Amino acid sequence: MVGRTWVSVVLIATRSGCVSASRPKPFLPNTNVPLECATNVGLVDCDRAFSPPRCPTAPSTYQKGCEQVGVDK
Repeated sequence: MVGRTWVSVVLIATRSGCVSASRPKPFLPNTNVPLECATNVGLVDCDRAFSPPRCPTAPSTYQKGCEQVGVDK
C-alpha cells in the first residue's frame, strides 16, 4: 500500500511541475580578453590567505571588440 501511495505522489509531483525537469546546459564558449583591453576588473569574495588572492568571481569591463573566443587544448 505504501508503494502505491509513493508512486501516486511522484506522478502528481512530476505532472504538476513540482519537480524540475533536467535540462542540458547551453554551450557557453570561453572568452579571452587581452589585459590591455580591460578597463576595470573587480575581485569579489577573495581569500587573502593566498598570494595572489583566490576569488570565485571577477566581474570585468573591457573595450568592445577585444573579446576572443578561447579554444580548449
